[in-house]
Amino acid sequence: VFKRAQKLAPPKVEGQSRSIYFNNLFAYVFTQLQQNRRALENVQSLVKADPHDPEVRFRLILMTARTADFGKAYALAEQALKEFPSDPQTVLAYALTSYFTTHNAAAEAAYGRLIRMEPNSAQPYFARGNFYTDLGRYNDAARDFAMAVAKDTNNYSNHYMYGVVLLLVHKISKS
Repeated sequence: VFKRAQKLAPPKVEGQSRSIYFNNLFAYVFTQLQQNRRALENVQSLVKADPHDPEVRFRLILMTARTADFGKAYALAEQALKEFPSDPQTVLAYALTSYFTTHNAAAEAAYGRLIRMEPNSAQPYFARGNFYTDLGRYNDAARDFAMAVAKDTNNYSNHYMYGVVLLLVHKISKS
């Protein structure tokens, strides 16, 4: 991928020759992959030390997803959900990994479950609003971001995303 991108790039990228730019980019990506691999190994050892800690399991699922092993992250989230069905972070991890693996109905159900678990929190509404935004379901996203704003009026992100989807809804309705 890097070699193909380098061949297609202009002679200068961000003020650097394309060969230097892509060498630096490759070095950065390689370093990130190494750091993620080490972090994943560390979290795996924490899970082995305390397999009944849902927080550590949550971190393992997220770190596995961060290494782009979405199928494995989804399988880990499914297993964690069986073991920790009432843990909100586990339900969130399951919702996220369901979306990453295109199990959108499962993701939507998990977000709904998270909202029922934490009805006074803005965070589940914000998370589901992002999910709906990614799917292009802007009216549903607007409804959830409105709920997030109502539940936490001081959170800038809630207001920002609500405004973004309202613009998208308006733009689509004008088309």
